[in-house]
Amino acid sequence: MVRVRFSDAAKADVREAIAYTRRGWGRAKAEQYRDLLREARARLAREPSCGTAQPEIHPDLRVYRIEQPGRSARHALLYRVPSSGDVHIARVLYDGMDYGKHLPKKFGEEK
Repeated sequence: MVRVRFSDAAKADVREAIAYTRRGWGRAKAEQYRDLLREARARLAREPSCGTAQPEIHPDLRVYRIEQPGRSARHALLYRVPSSGDVHIARVLYDGMDYGKHLPKKFGEEK
């Protein structure tokens, strides 16, 4: 299993998605959404390449939608897998957003 790291922007995205869900659909639905996010993180730790490559946006970008059969969700994890093999999640965005517009300017650069 590899390490999965969230950027500060991705952490803020998660907090906002959970808060929005809680405001609109209640605590139980927010907890279900949080579970989907945790499951997505665990899957990326097991299978870093499971997301869909998006070379038309950025050569290193992969996108993993968090919805599961029978469990709808409208967010996706935008990430890359650098040479270290770890997963770096840059953003957690609503699926209607322009992913390229919201990627960090230095997305893909090694640290």
